[in-house]
Amino acid sequence: MERNGENMDARKWMWIGLLGTIVAGTPVLCSAQGAEPSTSRKTAADVFKPALRYAAASRVSVAAIKDFQATFAKRERVKGQLLSNTMYIKHRARLFSVYLRFYKPSAGREVIYVSGKNNGNLLAHEAGIGSIVGTLALPPTSPRAMAEGLYPITEIGMQKMIDAVITQWQAEQKLLATLGENASVDESKILYFHKAKLGATSCRVIQVTHARQRPQYKFYMTRLWIDRKTKLPVRVEQYAFPKHRGRKPKLLEEYTYTNIKTNVGLSGEDFDPRNPRYAF
Repeated sequence: MERNGENMDARKWMWIGLLGTIVAGTPVLCSAQGAEPSTSRKTAADVFKPALRYAAASRVSVAAIKDFQATFAKRERVKGQLLSNTMYIKHRARLFSVYLRFYKPSAGREVIYVSGKNNGNLLAHEAGIGSIVGTLALPPTSPRAMAEGLYPITEIGMQKMIDAVITQWQAEQKLLATLGENASVDESKILYFHKAKLGATSCRVIQVTHARQRPQYKFYMTRLWIDRKTKLPVRVEQYAFPKHRGRKPKLLEEYTYTNIKTNVGLSGEDFDPRNPRYAF
């Protein structure tokens, strides 16, 4: 399950992280039984092949979805502070469209973004006393629109999430190929947890960890959770390189989709601020 020389403390926190986590305040029961390390291959770059194959198959499943609704939870480290948000999301792939209703914090906040509409702006309003301001039209990349996140609303969704992971792993694989014989077998270690649980959902977890810090590695460790039944990517975790050997790395990004319903027939009305069910 581990290669020679792996730090025992690092192994300890890895198991703790998979056995029990908190997602935006909601307990999630996870299991990490059946962890399987990548086997030795001809080159260090080959270690990514199975991971990329699983990720590519997951992307195919996402691409087949016309729309979905779900509970979306995210945790992001913004300016050194770990911020959490949980919301209800409606998402349509064609004519990229997003509707968000926040659960916590900022309960009642609603946000709409439709590609090519509203002069390229997102529309947002707060609930309660904040509603006095009314509906705001903001560029997705404006400081106010991104005050509580790392990425604009234009990057939200399962397809964007899996695309980002695939692009990241392809770049890391390319680096290992470039390093050639200078890359050790343990340069990038990949574990496969085939019996993981995200709540009641059975998942396959792919965990990629880098033995040394290089400028080309944006993250120390990445975990991709794939629903074993639907093959959809339901969670991604990204961790920073520990400042000291044996220390637990800080979580930088975490995105989780639960209660997913696909191809529900979302229409333009679902992304229209004039929808009578919305409070715009």
